[in-house]
Amino acid sequence: MSVSAIPSRNLRSLQAEYLDHPGALREAQALRYRVFASEFGASLPGAATGLDADEFDPHCRHLGVRDGRDGRPAQARGALPTLCASLQGGGMSTGRLCTRLFRLAPALLAGLLTAAGLACRERLGCPASAAVRQCLTQRFLGRVTAALPLRVRVIGQPAEQPMLWLANHISWVDIPVLGGVAPLSFLAKQEVARWPLLGYLARQAGTAFISRGAGDSRRVGEQLAERLAGRQSLLIFAEGTSTDGSQLRRFHPRLLEAAVVSGAAIQPVALRYRRDGRPDRITPYIDDDELPAHLFRLLRHGTVEVEVLLLPPIVSAGRSRSELAALAQAAIAEALFGAERPLAQAA
Repeated sequence: MSVSAIPSRNLRSLQAEYLDHPGALREAQALRYRVFASEFGASLPGAATGLDADEFDPHCRHLGVRDGRDGRPAQARGALPTLCASLQGGGMSTGRLCTRLFRLAPALLAGLLTAAGLACRERLGCPASAAVRQCLTQRFLGRVTAALPLRVRVIGQPAEQPMLWLANHISWVDIPVLGGVAPLSFLAKQEVARWPLLGYLARQAGTAFISRGAGDSRRVGEQLAERLAGRQSLLIFAEGTSTDGSQLRRFHPRLLEAAVVSGAAIQPVALRYRRDGRPDRITPYIDDDELPAHLFRLLRHGTVEVEVLLLPPIVSAGRSRSELAALAQAAIAEALFGAERPLAQAA
């Protein structure tokens, strides 16, 4: 069944796509509800949520049409997987997926071997220095980025002195992309440490972990300040969550205390993912998406253009953490959304 909410005179602005992530599926369900309930006056069970969900949704792949002018969904259609495979060219998609998995596997294996070697050195009482861990991590993440369907363009030069990098957050893909640009250590939520494989790699890379709502931001802030003072550059996603790239959330200033204490400058970084000249809707890792499913979708689709904009550094001396957060957010918002109203897209 298909629903549409756009007149035929606007057909030239439409863009077809698969609704492959939970957020897009909810957009389709909201569109169905709006068309049937608001325009046709139908009585639907989803009045409380504004979503028209049915028992077929989990078993279908959903085709969508989006208005390219404002990004809003214009049409949604559910299709069984066999129909989607024939529309997509299932053999080509499967072959692309397998080829890219074969390219990704050696990079992950090399990372595991490197992490095991670092763990062995630690058990023997001669742990690798932080600088060595950062260099090895950069090499590993560079291999992962090369194995993914990404074409990365870096605008600007990484500074030689240690800085606290602040970037907008769109996907887990941000980590290999930025980690391959410069030697960096990362801050991640505590649950990442318990993830199979990735948690082990993150621990061996020297990632700092923080528990949300556990009141340990001061402890982590002191740890980050110590690392910055030890000439290690760090990366923080100051929004605290990922978005689809169409907005910039408020930057949380509490962890920027590390820059104030250490005197390290802030390196604002603007990340943008584009596919066929438009904002990419496959790469964002949002809502209740699961990592394996998201990875497979990414590998099945074509190459994504990634822009990494290294913006002018912000001096931290004489500034509070709130000032630094506001300045970094404004700089990134302007780079992403334009100079006229740089914070118009910030949430």
